Amino acid sequence: MKQNAIKFITNILSIFYLYGCASQAVPTGGKKDIEPPNIEASIPKDKSTNFPGKQIEIVFNELVSIENIKQELLITPRPEGNYEYELKKNRLSLTFEKPFQKNTTYTFNFRKSIKDVTEKNIAENAKIVFSTGDIIDSLYIAGKMTDLLTNKPVEEGLILLYKADDTLKITKHAPYYLTKTDKSGNYLLENLKEDTYLIYALSEKNNNQKYDQEKEKIGFLNTPINLTDNIDTLNFTLSIIDTLPPKLLKPRPDAEYYQLEFNEGLSKISIKHASNNNQLYYQIQDPNKVRVYNTINSNDSIPIIVTALDSIGNKLEKEVNIKFNSTANTSGNNNTKEKRKEKLNISIKPSDGEKVEKNFIYNIGFSKPIQKYSLDSVSLLADTLTPIKLNLREDFKWNEYYTELSINKKIVIQKNIRVIIPEGTFYSVEGDTSAKFVTTHDLKDIADYGSISGNVNTTEKKFIVQLIDAESKVMDEQKNIQKYRFDYLAAGKYRIRVIIDSNGNGKWDQGNFNEKRQPESIVFSQEEINLKENWEMVFNEINI
Repeated sequence: MKQNAIKFITNILSIFYLYGCASQAVPTGGKKDIEPPNIEASIPKDKSTNFPGKQIEIVFNELVSIENIKQELLITPRPEGNYEYELKKNRLSLTFEKPFQKNTTYTFNFRKSIKDVTEKNIAENAKIVFSTGDIIDSLYIAGKMTDLLTNKPVEEGLILLYKADDTLKITKHAPYYLTKTDKSGNYLLENLKEDTYLIYALSEKNNNQKYDQEKEKIGFLNTPINLTDNIDTLNFTLSIIDTLPPKLLKPRPDAEYYQLEFNEGLSKISIKHASNNNQLYYQIQDPNKVRVYNTINSNDSIPIIVTALDSIGNKLEKEVNIKFNSTANTSGNNNTKEKRKEKLNISIKPSDGEKVEKNFIYNIGFSKPIQKYSLDSVSLLADTLTPIKLNLREDFKWNEYYTELSINKKIVIQKNIRVIIPEGTFYSVEGDTSAKFVTTHDLKDIADYGSISGNVNTTEKKFIVQLIDAESKVMDEQKNIQKYRFDYLAAGKYRIRVIIDSNGNGKWDQGNFNEKRQPESIVFSQEEINLKENWEMVFNEINI
């Protein structure tokens, strides 16, 4: 040990002598510097063994600067305590509070923290490996990290390794080994010791190297890995696993409305009177805000049962009391100060002039719930003149909040269809009515659109074939159909996504990290489809 210490001090003095006397002036003129800095010398030397010290010295071949070294420098396994760093021209010193573990191989990967001072070229390959024992551990794990729902690579994702016989948990403790993915989502975890590990993939937000459940995307294996040989391909798909129900926050009452606010966006809500069958009108205004209307004209406390679902399907069911504020009266002049009611606004899809298919779908959106309506006033005209008979039960459908009405009708037309909705067809919960509106729509010409078809080769009984655009938005879907086809598609970029609907509920389901239950699997088409007008793309088989 004494001889190692003497050798260590001698090496440091040699580095100081060789590089401390060199000229450090930044060169001017000449060709642009495109070469990144390189490590010329280090204490300990790269791939050396039996290192006894607590201070690391790195000498670069040119003047360098440091950026975010505490975030960028990956040291594995994680050393105990903290460290201080000092940069003098081209020499970087790292001094650690506590000694390194015995008989352990350490990797220092500086990633993007080191740049030259002239052109800011990143020393991307700045890395040293050393051991405090007699050998350098040489096992590795490699693979790729992608987003489960988009199939896009995860950049700067974490791969975390914990010893299986340790008590450390990913939700509370930093890992034993870790690395980060590159722009393509690829990772390489090197110089690992033979052992049994728990391995996780994480896309974190706060750089604490821990899994903050409900907020961060994660991928995991259900069982530990026994690392006795190199693993060339261990891929992970990441998704958010949210098992917490929505939380009801502080309400905001006034005379006309009662606003319920939640800690996250909702996909669905149901509000019922807890003690009688009086109908309550309400709507989701913002993703996390619900407005309840004072249609029973009561200023007393009203018990209601709230059932709220988030986008994943987690459910909150809670009985609460709501109370609308009393409307203020001004004495002496018979004048009532009321909150000004918002105007009833209507949105139409497809908009006026937009082309339609023969399977005619017409959506009318309202800015507040509709209480009274006369659907027999709605008329459809084929080719401007011929009335189309509508079935009030089969062709019209309200959503549960009475804020959206859909007309779904197979039509026989040659050129166009006209929709006429007279004034007074709809009355809101606040008594105001809609103005008359008329829209005209030409029939889509198949030559202006493209189609995508293909085959899913699977033995699965329940699956969902989805057509998604370049932003991973679902454009259309078909369930349990191996030979799929999507028609009347605008020119653009598309992909096919197939969800293995294991529980047969017709939607994708997340997993459960605590129960080690994986999310439902998703398979993507290998290539992006660049669809053009009047094209029919027959896609290769998707094998599951």
